[in-house]
Amino acid sequence: MTYHEISDEYRSALDKVRSAKKVFQVYSNAEHNDGISEFCEKARTRWEDALELLCDFQANLIKEQYETNTVNDSEIDSLRIQNEQLTQDKKRLLNQLRQSLGVESKTMKGSEERPSDSTSQNSGITPADPLKRSKKKRGAPKGHKGKTRFIPKHVDFEEIIPALTDCHCGGQIEGLDEYDQKYIEDIPPICKITTKKSYQIGRCLGCGVIHRNKDGYNGPPVVIGPNLSAHLTMMRQMGCTFRKLSFFCNETLGVELSPSGVLGIVCRASEKLRPAYDEIGSMLRTQEVVHGDETGWKIGRLNWYIWCFCNRQMAYFKSSQTRAATVPKAILGEDFPGTLICDFYAAYNFIPNLQRCLIHYLRDIQEERKIFPGSNALAEFEESIWTVIKKGLAIQALPTGKEKSNKAHLLETELNRAKKYMLPKGKPTTLQKRIGKYEGELLTFVENPEVEYHNNRAERQIRPMVISRKMSYGSDTALGAERTCILHSVVETCRLNSRKPVDFLRVLLEGSIAEGLFSPKVIQATLA
Repeated sequence: MTYHEISDEYRSALDKVRSAKKVFQVYSNAEHNDGISEFCEKARTRWEDALELLCDFQANLIKEQYETNTVNDSEIDSLRIQNEQLTQDKKRLLNQLRQSLGVESKTMKGSEERPSDSTSQNSGITPADPLKRSKKKRGAPKGHKGKTRFIPKHVDFEEIIPALTDCHCGGQIEGLDEYDQKYIEDIPPICKITTKKSYQIGRCLGCGVIHRNKDGYNGPPVVIGPNLSAHLTMMRQMGCTFRKLSFFCNETLGVELSPSGVLGIVCRASEKLRPAYDEIGSMLRTQEVVHGDETGWKIGRLNWYIWCFCNRQMAYFKSSQTRAATVPKAILGEDFPGTLICDFYAAYNFIPNLQRCLIHYLRDIQEERKIFPGSNALAEFEESIWTVIKKGLAIQALPTGKEKSNKAHLLETELNRAKKYMLPKGKPTTLQKRIGKYEGELLTFVENPEVEYHNNRAERQIRPMVISRKMSYGSDTALGAERTCILHSVVETCRLNSRKPVDFLRVLLEGSIAEGLFSPKVIQATLA
């Protein structure tokens, strides 16, 4: 083939690659099920075939250019760079497909034995087909300690089952004074309880004025009690939709309740929790250690965000239209005295004491190792970060003193040595430069035992909000998003303090009927 014929074939092959790549990206961004995964794999195969054909034409084109000397060396180098970029692009998109399907990269199989955060996936693949879903091994993982139910302390009913009567040998069986015991925990059949309240009307003997109790004539004649309201609110917080809660009330409990009725109950309960929510937000500014994270949230068709700040004692969620630094400044204060554990997002840079999440950092390094599987320097760079973390945890456990300070200083020097690795150009070198850019924010956990080197706590707290977003597609109004944050904040704070949220809700709803909302002092004492 002549040079011009090869050039035409090359352009045609390039168009096929671009077309197949767009189809692949559409399928890979879609919500996956078995059907979508099949089409996605076919699109990936077509894209790889077209890319291999393109590489062949490009090699022939370079060869023809050398033979005919029709182009200069700079154009040949440009074609080579383009070929390398296409190859890396192929690997990146293939890794994204593996992650969306929940399988492991073939080049990284067996080498990633490091613990990861709660969002990592650890499923394996077979060498024959790297995109085939692996069968999960049955049974508990090695070293897992099983957990069973405790024997109930209180028994309501007892039933004695007599011994068997006939033996397999034909003889009769005599019962012994020994028993095999089994306990069955169950609930009684669910039935609604209806309480009729008759508010007596009185007349003043002096002036003859009729007096009526305002609770007797205000509002609808039939209302939902605090027990059912508390349980419906808790089920909503755990992700049940209003329509499902309506079906549950109508079909299981025998209580006629529409989806809008459930919505009204949950909204009123959330408003009752607002003083507790405000108290959590004010107490957050005085905490020694706080984790921070954020996620997207839809309000109508607009893109909003949910911010999460938490620690071992409390969780606080805040909806906002912006993802700028103004939100954490308003929540924590510009002079926040504690330590914030977060990722590498720049909105937190105003806080003087930061601990950047090293799990996020290692996750980015692992992604680049999949792109450059043959880079020994990149593997050694990742291993050096893990070594620093291990040594940092050992130093963290030491008592405060000169020895701890000296070892912490030596650890900083060891971390800086990681900047000398000759990593592949591109994103790996960018990740390497983070060590100098965030100097003083990667090893904060070494000095303070209360500080963790990762931000998994905030990610675990915000995960229920992400699941709720996938099920409900966000909120219709800004007030609805705010009430969602109120409900999640109080419920999660109760759980962190070993308090049953449903009991807190029940007491709050019962007390609000006669005495009004809880005072901030009572709320603080309840959540302490």
